[in-house]
Amino acid sequence: MMAFEFFLGGYGRSNFWVRLQDGYLHCAEGMGPYVEQEKTVSITDRPVWQNLVVFLENCRWKKKYVEMICDGTQWELNWQTPQQKLKSYGSNHYPADFDQFLILLNACLLEAGFTINQ
Repeated sequence: MMAFEFFLGGYGRSNFWVRLQDGYLHCAEGMGPYVEQEKTVSITDRPVWQNLVVFLENCRWKKKYVEMICDGTQWELNWQTPQQKLKSYGSNHYPADFDQFLILLNACLLEAGFTINQ
């Protein structure tokens, strides 16, 4: 079984949630805890999803990335397969290849007209 959940957001900015369920990525965007738009996109037989999976399988992120700044941007990634588990989060600090991760994730969400902005 594969699990994928991602959050990016913070105070005074848009928050983004993406969750894998039953072969679909469920995407949501809103301010604070309030969801303003939700979209769903299939990952079945999608090469862009496989590109993201390969990235995650080779990902060596630390558990946390934190820079002490108030009211910044927070993010969290939970990824799990039978062979691998990755749980990483950050506050105002990111892994070196975080932009590459967002490019791959946004490629998966493009069909739904959904884009995550850092």
